[in-house]
Amino acid sequence: MTHHVSMPAREPRHVAEVLGELMGGKCHPFGPLEGAFMATSGDARGTMIEVYPVCDPSRAPARQPTTAGVQRDRKPLVGVPAVARSTG
Repeated sequence: MTHHVSMPAREPRHVAEVLGELMGGKCHPFGPLEGAFMATSGDARGTMIEVYPVCDPSRAPARQPTTAGVQRDRKPLVGVPAVARSTG
């Protein structure tokens, strides 16, 4: 099971550094969005938390390019908590 979470923060780098430290991993720049960082644990499950800058939707452009070069409508970023369950 891959654990992958995205969340907004006022200070993305600091948040990703703290999360990386808590997970015993590291903080890395996250290329698709300027000012975004990711915290990785280095575990076998590929746990990663993307931390994006908080954006003001009223100042955001109507469209933004994705990493695939395809345009899409810009939506507010929403964080989703990750919960892992043991099946055994």
